[in-house]
Amino acid sequence: MKLQLYILRTVAIQIFAAALILMSILQILDLLDVTSDILDRGLGVAGVAYYAALRLPRLFEQVAPISVLAGGLFAFSGLARESAIVAMRASGISGYRIVGMAVPAAVAVMLLDVLCAQVLAPRADPALADWCESHLSFPETMVDRIVPQPTEEDRSEFKHATGVQDEALLITEHFRQWVIEDNFMTDRPPWEAAGVQIVQNVAQFEMVKLRMLNAAHSALAYFGLISGYDYIHEAMADEALASFADYLLRHEVMPMIDAPPSMDLKAYQQSVLERFRNPAIAYRTAQVATDGSMKLPQRIFPSLQAASEKGGRTAGLSLAAAAWLRCMTDTSIAAKFSDPASGLTDPGALLAATGANREIAQIIASGFEQISQGDCRSEIQAAIAGQ
Repeated sequence: MKLQLYILRTVAIQIFAAALILMSILQILDLLDVTSDILDRGLGVAGVAYYAALRLPRLFEQVAPISVLAGGLFAFSGLARESAIVAMRASGISGYRIVGMAVPAAVAVMLLDVLCAQVLAPRADPALADWCESHLSFPETMVDRIVPQPTEEDRSEFKHATGVQDEALLITEHFRQWVIEDNFMTDRPPWEAAGVQIVQNVAQFEMVKLRMLNAAHSALAYFGLISGYDYIHEAMADEALASFADYLLRHEVMPMIDAPPSMDLKAYQQSVLERFRNPAIAYRTAQVATDGSMKLPQRIFPSLQAASEKGGRTAGLSLAAAAWLRCMTDTSIAAKFSDPASGLTDPGALLAATGANREIAQIIASGFEQISQGDCRSEIQAAIAGQ
């Protein structure tokens, strides 16, 4: 029972952390005021997730169902009155590690700092903050695996093959990568035996994924939408777009990446393109295109900034970002996906919504002038040719 309680509470904490990241990005409400308000009600951390989901239905449309379930379970039961972290300390075990599937560095730091030192500890026991710092670890983690949104056809085919109606069905690829920071205070299972990479610096692996796989994914999504393709593998079957994705990674992104010593960037680049070609993974271009104003600053802008500062090639990167602008300013295309910047039609206002600095905005605006109309083929070829 205690183990189940610990696992469930951990899930609630992870959901809460994701909610905090989203709130921070959109600057919708004051985190500390909300946290204090909810905790004053005696509902605990899970209660924050629960009430946040109710108060921000649009923001939490993806996480609300799980937040409400987990938060409600704890907030409205007697279990909410007893801190799981207090129970951990009382158990006498020398250290705990809380490992999530995908926990960026900022989240790992925030979990330990906010949840333990600033929120739970002062309210439960002043000495608990010190105990948290010396006995709890939240290793940074990263996952790389393409998982498209399942369809009714997927569920129907699965039921036909197995006789089981699985409403939580997921379709995924064979490729998988799970990277975990070597940040443990006690012994751990030999996860390497299952293919997990235990490393000192997860951020380097996350950077490679964002700037290579995710960047190329976004570029194919926007140019795919402009070209009338519904799926990423269809865009990759278009030689012009496939060549552009190969060029973008090989000549503009990879030279700007400080890769982990153990990682073969050329092999990774080829694997990324092959994964995109897989017709069995029906990843919709509109799904990848969603929330571009939040994704481009992570996927495209860092490489564009680095290339601009170091005198590297930027034509492909600027076109990839400009393709997002083209999709957002074309009402027929913009209607196919959602974005926090939806409703804006002025390119300058759209770039401002991404937080692009003046230099980056000017480079992208220049690319947009080239592809504001037409099928973009000549501009793509010119970028590949270095013209």
